[in-house]
Amino acid sequence: MSINECDASLQRHQSLYFDDGDIVLTAPIASRLERKTMVFRVDKVFLARHSRVFKDMFSFTPGQDSRDIYDGVPRVDLTDDAESMQGLLSAMYNAA
Repeated sequence: MSINECDASLQRHQSLYFDDGDIVLTAPIASRLERKTMVFRVDKVFLARHSRVFKDMFSFTPGQDSRDIYDGVPRVDLTDDAESMQGLLSAMYNAA
């Protein structure tokens, strides 16, 4: 377990955190009172298939820094807010 998994500011998303996901995306939760970060565990191949931005992002090899790992998989910290990422990921995963 990496130290990041013990960080109380990290909050796993209820429906977009898949145990078999192979990438963790984090996004800040918009709040004036506290600094929290939403954690999404999803599938690189699925995201890359639906988004050129993700495809390009995943073409780079992540560093070996322990901060780049969460729950045993690579972690990417995004600047987009958690609500926007939730909407995007939900649309991708729940597309008809």
